[in-house]
Amino acid sequence: MTDTDHAPTDVDAQFDHHSLAHAADPVCSYRALRESGGVTHSDNYGGYYVLSKYADIVAAARDHGTFSSQREFDGSGAGTGGLSIPPNPATRLSLDELDPPEWQRIRRSMNPILSPAAADRMKPGVAELTTFLIDQFIEAGAADLVLDLANPLPAIVTLDLIGIPRDGWERYADPIHKMVFTRRDQPEYKDVFDGTVWILDQLRELIALRRREPADDLVTYLMRHEASGTPFTDEEILELLFLIIGGGVDTTTALLANTFYYLSEHPEDRRRLQDDPALIDTACEEFLRAFTPVQALARTVTHDVTVRGVEMHAGDRVLLAWGSGNRDDDQFEDPDEVRIDRFPNRHAAFGIGIHRCLGSNLARVEYKHAVTEVLRRIPDFQVTPGGAHRYQRVGTVNGWEQMPVTFTPGRREGNRRTL
Repeated sequence: MTDTDHAPTDVDAQFDHHSLAHAADPVCSYRALRESGGVTHSDNYGGYYVLSKYADIVAAARDHGTFSSQREFDGSGAGTGGLSIPPNPATRLSLDELDPPEWQRIRRSMNPILSPAAADRMKPGVAELTTFLIDQFIEAGAADLVLDLANPLPAIVTLDLIGIPRDGWERYADPIHKMVFTRRDQPEYKDVFDGTVWILDQLRELIALRRREPADDLVTYLMRHEASGTPFTDEEILELLFLIIGGGVDTTTALLANTFYYLSEHPEDRRRLQDDPALIDTACEEFLRAFTPVQALARTVTHDVTVRGVEMHAGDRVLLAWGSGNRDDDQFEDPDEVRIDRFPNRHAAFGIGIHRCLGSNLARVEYKHAVTEVLRRIPDFQVTPGGAHRYQRVGTVNGWEQMPVTFTPGRREGNRRTL
């Protein structure tokens, strides 16, 4: 850990990553924290620290012995610890809220399912679905790139992976999206919470069904697989499925939406990518850095530690601000400038250390293919002025609720007419 004297300021104490003020300009909000010393203590949510410098965030993420992801959850309340401040009340997020040795036991079982090779095998299905979704609106010359593409694509791919019928994808996606920007003191939160409970109930029913009727799907694989010689319990399977849905549905949607908005506003970069598709891979890594979809995740301190002269004690909560670290000028030259040819690009958009995003390989497949196809099939798309709306709050995920666009109508390319 970097050890430089720093005392949190009064301004720091008011920081709230879920606030409307932060959501209005998270880039400037995090820059202010970095410039004030890089370690912040907020009085909100019972008190927590924020690490905003890249080096400190990476060091903490790699030191899971000191900065624990473990969450204690017995189903009776929000529990303690875990990745969210305040804690998510629904259920523990399996791997993401476990530390070794439990983490190792489950991660080994999931590696074959979401490995680079497994993600490559999913490419034809992702391509077919992307073609189908664009076909639904390309003849009209207008669409909503969030509601019609960025939202359904990762949601349906995720449900396919688990073995859940596609036709109900919206009932799974909608609560997951809204949970990240709806505060618990808002009237709408009850509907969001109820929607999350519905998802958990559906997953429990699916697990019970697969106990009776095995199938060729992820649930049956988990039931038949022994993690380090120990079978998965139904509760472990439930937590893992909920993690896959939560991680698979919202983050790729947010990243796609931010990318489409940027390309609409920067036609010179859009033309450059259209003229040189080989640059798309490098550009997508830059968009991951600049528009980090998961802005911050929490840890719990397990023993006394000092970061930049600030003492933290066992039980203290700490927010690792990935979105801030990815714009730290100690790590990136001109970090607020989007350079689609930036290389090298050691961003932390998928996390660092053992808790690096389990689904990053599949997310890249979905993301890069969707960007490629939008640039190819609706090359002159333009976001409708005043029509696009960001998430109301970006404490966890930095996304968009809707993004209407217009473009020159094109032709259908696929044969499918229904999901």
